[in-house]
Amino acid sequence: MTDKQPIVLQRADPRAYRHTDGYYYFTGSVPGYQTIELRRAKTLAGLADGEVLTVWHAHASGPQSQLIWAPEIHYINGKWYIYFAASDSATERTAAHHHRMFVLECAAADPMTTDWTDKGQIVTAQDSFSLDATVFEHNGDLYYLWAQLEPAIHNNSNLYLSKMANPWTLTGKQTLLSVPEYDWETIGFAVNEGPAVLQRNGKVFVTYSASATDEHYAWGCYGPTPMPICLTGLPGTRQANRCLRVRRRITCMAQGTTALPPYQTGRMSSCTMRGLTTTPVSTAIRWRIQTATPMRRRLAGLTTAFHNLANQGTTRRQPCQQSR
Repeated sequence: MTDKQPIVLQRADPRAYRHTDGYYYFTGSVPGYQTIELRRAKTLAGLADGEVLTVWHAHASGPQSQLIWAPEIHYINGKWYIYFAASDSATERTAAHHHRMFVLECAAADPMTTDWTDKGQIVTAQDSFSLDATVFEHNGDLYYLWAQLEPAIHNNSNLYLSKMANPWTLTGKQTLLSVPEYDWETIGFAVNEGPAVLQRNGKVFVTYSASATDEHYAWGCYGPTPMPICLTGLPGTRQANRCLRVRRRITCMAQGTTALPPYQTGRMSSCTMRGLTTTPVSTAIRWRIQTATPMRRRLAGLTTAFHNLANQGTTRRQPCQQSR
């Protein structure tokens, strides 16, 4: 496959999913932040000129009327879902006026339709700024993983994990999974966001983004995550870090490199990368989709070191050196 960068212009928060019909389905934040757009093509490079359809428009007013961010498409139990974040104001940033998380459902076999049902807000235990949700299945259970502000913790966002009763309802304990604590996670802003799940050889890894979305924006990974422990939780706000066997910064390839295997399925975080998840038909664990947003082009791919991490399950828990 010819390496082509960027694949899709001006689409922050990209997500690509390879379905069993042989198509790659792509979502990302559309400039203007008033619509959700779905693309598909037989190859990732083909997404640039592939079939495109606006499947949903922001509401005229209310909590789903402004700043439609980070839509992510999933196929769960025979139906299509798009998870996204939205706000009721394009300018105001307060506890009451900020992003919350929502989901759309489509029962059609072909998701390239405007027949999507609004399933409403994903209700979390605390009502606060939240975004960048993803979902995954593990041992027969469906999980929801997202970034959220907790007012009692003096930072910008943490990562949380919960089981789901169905694709639009959380159930049971909502566990604090990760808090920004390393120096590379707290430059400009103390942020953990944009989580994505990688499942490989029975192990669960989570990639995420950290720090301010400028040249300091970083990409990290932790895992394998022992799900029963993390869902049960441990005392204290830093409980999740004791659940994690690995937490490290990922060193990324320079822009334009072609030393990559076939593309499959994944998500990159908040306008750089959201990591990667594999489908049942996918075996590759390294790939890249690049967002053409000027300050967010620096990170371009997973390293061979991350490939070895997923296959061997190292237990180191420290940041890695960043490529500049």
